[in-house]
Amino acid sequence: MVLNDGRVGFIDFGIVGRMDKKIWNALLDLVQSLGMQDYKLMAKALVDMNATGADVDVQKFGTQLETIFSEFNALGDRIERTGEIDDSRINELMMNLVEVAEKNGLKIPREFALLFKQLLYFDRYTRLLAPDLNIADSKKIKMKALPSKKKKK
Repeated sequence: MVLNDGRVGFIDFGIVGRMDKKIWNALLDLVQSLGMQDYKLMAKALVDMNATGADVDVQKFGTQLETIFSEFNALGDRIERTGEIDDSRINELMMNLVEVAEKNGLKIPREFALLFKQLLYFDRYTRLLAPDLNIADSKKIKMKALPSKKKKK
């Protein structure tokens, strides 16, 4: 929702749950990669979100993600033209994303998949409401890394 002072407000219905610090910080990289359309950074962020023993080729994974996100962008363009959100197509693309991740040795946490879907909605609404806003470069958007816990002596 848009607040009276123009800020965007979210209503949290608790569907995502809680994320640990490592996943949150990787999510920040993911958001940045979305804004910059940097699919290698996106691949690295996804790898950093999950403790995987697999040796992931980040460059190859990034190329595969670029293919999927070109489809997301085409869907986004259609949403902008028609104003209609096609949940079945979004779900299909999400499944494609999960499949590509699994082929690269990653298991995407359930919480992340739900959050990512919400980020896609947020991205589309931002494009509709503020098409000139670049989230990755905007000083108005405040997302910060979680501080690391200090070890007690």
